[in-house]
Amino acid sequence: MATPGLAAAQNGRMPDTAAPTRRLFIGLFPSPAVQAAIVAHGERWYWPQGCRRTRPGRLHMTLHFLGNVSAPREAALRNALADTPMHALTLVLSTPQAWNNHIAVLLPDESPALRALHATLAQPLARSGLQPSHHRWTPHVTLARDAPGAGPPDAPCSIPWAVHEVVLVWSHSVPAVRYEALARYPLAR
Repeated sequence: MATPGLAAAQNGRMPDTAAPTRRLFIGLFPSPAVQAAIVAHGERWYWPQGCRRTRPGRLHMTLHFLGNVSAPREAALRNALADTPMHALTLVLSTPQAWNNHIAVLLPDESPALRALHATLAQPLARSGLQPSHHRWTPHVTLARDAPGAGPPDAPCSIPWAVHEVVLVWSHSVPAVRYEALARYPLAR
């Protein structure tokens, strides 16, 4: 009996495991005004030499990291996301933290609407054959990496962020890290 991969290859089709993939995530990207406020907040931190600060255009909040996804699953996900009702929300970024893994972040105030959006997005993932992560999700915006000893400012932070869309993103790693928005999904008001 032929193996499934061999049978598919003999029929002129490659198995799904051999299909090209793209490293994807679903996230929220701040407007230019919110980006500027986050960058201004970041200027008040103490940054150790050699840390890697996040560039303004790459500031985002990951809702679901998907890893490498084949083209057929990506197409199914795009369709499933387009058919999923999602609602606009407003976040307040207020809690700067330096994590033990040398990552500096800015966390939003607790938001039931954000938690609901995160849970809602698990449904189109399942419908398209993708598995949501089972790790505990901590919503945050990464300000810097490789930042041991980074120190947040003493001054309070309160950055309002009106969220109007969810973005499906291709995270390129070669030749340099960059994000490409593949699809944008407006949130209903």
